[in-house]
Amino acid sequence: MIDKYLQVEIMSINERIQAELDRLDRLEREKDIKILLAVESGSRAWGFPSPDSDYDVRFLYVHTTDWYLSVSERRDVVEMPIDDVLDISGWDIRKAFRLLLKSNGTLYEWLSSPLVYRVNERSIAPIKTLAPKVLCVEAMFYHYYAMSKGKMHEASNSDNAKLKTYLYALRPLLCCRWLLDDREAPPMEFNILKERYLPSGSKMGYLVDKLLEEKAVSVEAERRDRMPMLDLYLQAELAKLDGVMGKYNLEPNLELADSAFRKTLE
Repeated sequence: MIDKYLQVEIMSINERIQAELDRLDRLEREKDIKILLAVESGSRAWGFPSPDSDYDVRFLYVHTTDWYLSVSERRDVVEMPIDDVLDISGWDIRKAFRLLLKSNGTLYEWLSSPLVYRVNERSIAPIKTLAPKVLCVEAMFYHYYAMSKGKMHEASNSDNAKLKTYLYALRPLLCCRWLLDDREAPPMEFNILKERYLPSGSKMGYLVDKLLEEKAVSVEAERRDRMPMLDLYLQAELAKLDGVMGKYNLEPNLELADSAFRKTLE
């Protein structure tokens, strides 16, 4: 008979993930919440995971109506213990609406993730419907621009760089291009962005394709020699984008957000 602890050790990754996701059911009971949406949010959803990439599961949840009828601020985040495989956490739906009004890029990605673990279509519909209506393109642009610039700075401060650092600099850069061209939130999938701006038939596209192939068989911490051609591309594109948006004022439409929030509570 196999020892129960050994059984846990030999579980496949998929079984472990499912076991953890099943904990969401218990979490609902323990916290008296309802999970509206649970998705993958990291490199696996972007489309360039490494073999040892963890699973970044993110979820949005709602309390009963009475929970929101309080003058005191309450904790609006739920976090579960992190291990080598799973990183699971969630935001209260009111927090999500507040971040939506700030055009938070991370939240928009959760709402459009191609990897959905759980969804309550009816209850998540109000915030999904509201998202494009309240998007401030400029605010989201600067979110991605700062992210790309930060990762490029990280890559340029050493003789070699993590494989993922280049991709973490490139993806938000292409998101900026998408925002400028289409004035709408960019897709989460990196391949859609790459094929639009760096098609496989181009020199840069070929270089990025090789980088993706390399990352697909390398560990997360893998480092490689600097890529001068990609360095120059990132530096040149960031220089072009510097200041193109100018200043902006966030004017959140609280009336629309309040209406959508109430529909969610219903």
